[in-house]
Amino acid sequence: MQNKRHSDSISTSIAEIDSAHNRQTSRKSSVQSDSLPSVSCTDEIALKRHLNLWSGVCFIAGITIGSGRFVSPEGVLKYTESVGLCLIIWVVSGIVALLGALCFAEIGAVIPGSGAELAYMKEGIGSIHERTRDIFAYLFNWTNTLILKPASAAVLVMSFAEYFLSGIMDACGPPETLVKITSVFTLRLWAYDGWNSLNSVTEELKNRKRNLWLSIVLALPYVIILYLLINISYFTVMDKVTLLNSNAVAVTWDQVAIGPVVRALPILISISALGGC
Repeated sequence: MQNKRHSDSISTSIAEIDSAHNRQTSRKSSVQSDSLPSVSCTDEIALKRHLNLWSGVCFIAGITIGSGRFVSPEGVLKYTESVGLCLIIWVVSGIVALLGALCFAEIGAVIPGSGAELAYMKEGIGSIHERTRDIFAYLFNWTNTLILKPASAAVLVMSFAEYFLSGIMDACGPPETLVKITSVFTLRLWAYDGWNSLNSVTEELKNRKRNLWLSIVLALPYVIILYLLINISYFTVMDKVTLLNSNAVAVTWDQVAIGPVVRALPILISISALGGC
């Protein structure tokens, strides 16, 4: 009987030790699980939304305002031969751009992903085989990158070269060779291009369905009014003949309105041209 009691007491002690060990192990695992962030397999990776309404307005306005505003005024006047019609064309063109941007805003509100045209094309032709859909979408993106953007880059870099050199050279204008060299140098900067429309970063926009279209509605009318005022200032300071014969309209305006000693404006315009890249 004594041996049996001794055996039972040993078994009880072992069971108590195992129970205490299990409680200690459970307590440690609980502390570790509380200190580590829980990660779910179903969590989706998404960009942080840090762009507000003001950021969206500045984003659109900063990209839209570029060298075209300073390169094309004489071309519009040359073919319209009317100051009033020239101003009307600038306003109508801005309204068309606004309508197109609102269409993009509607698409961006429905399709939340970033990427603009790439994301929209993949979603729009989604009923096709997935691989075929991706091929079509990426073909467009490569065409846009290799053909459309370089063509616009040529205009931007020529504008940069013309205005930058006009600000530091004499009134006779910079040599053609120097313009070409500067253009080639500036064209290399196109490789660092990172600008895109607001639809390219909709995933980072707070309250996307509201701020996307509201940013467009606020930014583009501002750009239209700014362009209109710039044209009015051109036509007020310069006559039609002077404007048509000018190689750099803003530089001529600067010389007539402020004086030939002012060199800051051409430099600022050249920086604006780079900002459009």
